[in-house]
Amino acid sequence: MRIDPLLPEDCARVAELAALTGTGFDPAAELARKYARLWVARREPGEAPVGFVLVLDVADEAHLLDLVVEPSMRRRGVGRALVERVISETRRSGARVVLLEVRASNAAARALYGSLGFVECGVRPRYYSDKDEDAILMRLELASNPSPSARTP
Repeated sequence: MRIDPLLPEDCARVAELAALTGTGFDPAAELARKYARLWVARREPGEAPVGFVLVLDVADEAHLLDLVVEPSMRRRGVGRALVERVISETRRSGARVVLLEVRASNAAARALYGSLGFVECGVRPRYYSDKDEDAILMRLELASNPSPSARTP
């Protein structure tokens, strides 16, 4: 698995992936935003992306807005690799925290984030309007958490 910054030629594929989950954003427009960071996961160098992550930098925080993995590639470590990249790049930038919202019903994502050190710290009622579903707010404090690869079991 290879994690790379989003390239302009990846935008059409990333838009397709985003549409799988009803996420409607324009990857090309995000590339132009100074405070947006996007990475893609590829099986091999030069192949089309099989997943992506979008992060916005706000002051000393990183807000993970979107994480999408192609259905055939789920539960194979793609999402974990993307989030680990977010954590390492955010730590390198000097930010102190990573925040995200996740559907209350998405037990797999909540478990993934929890295994990476995120803690549930709030609820955003009816955040997801498509199903009138709550979001769980999760937070990772970088100053007090070692990188996932440096942790001991």
